Amino acid sequence: MELLQKVRRGGDQNVTRMEAVHNRINGRVPFIGVGDLFAEENGVKAFKTRWADFLTVGGSVELNPHLVQMIKDGKEDEVQNEFDWNKMDSYRFTPAMLYGTLAGNAMFPRVKQR
Repeated sequence: MELLQKVRRGGDQNVTRMEAVHNRINGRVPFIGVGDLFAEENGVKAFKTRWADFLTVGGSVELNPHLVQMIKDGKEDEVQNEFDWNKMDSYRFTPAMLYGTLAGNAMFPRVKQR
């Protein structure tokens, strides 16, 4: 699920799913935001909503093993948000993850081999 995607059914379709859940739980339990946080602007946008207590960036770290250092160095514009077969040796992928990506079953968009 994309973090900033709108409610599809059963609720106010003018708000995002995450906002609807945030409002429903009303701080009673910790809330973790996930989905489509690859691009730096999505992560910042999600952070600024304050809907979630935590945000996950697992896919971003897999594609950008030095993500934290890149952000510290101000290199957010270099953060990858798509799998690139030409850079697969730099990813922290197991063989099973690479096979899943090749088969089109990855959590990020598949990019054609060059």
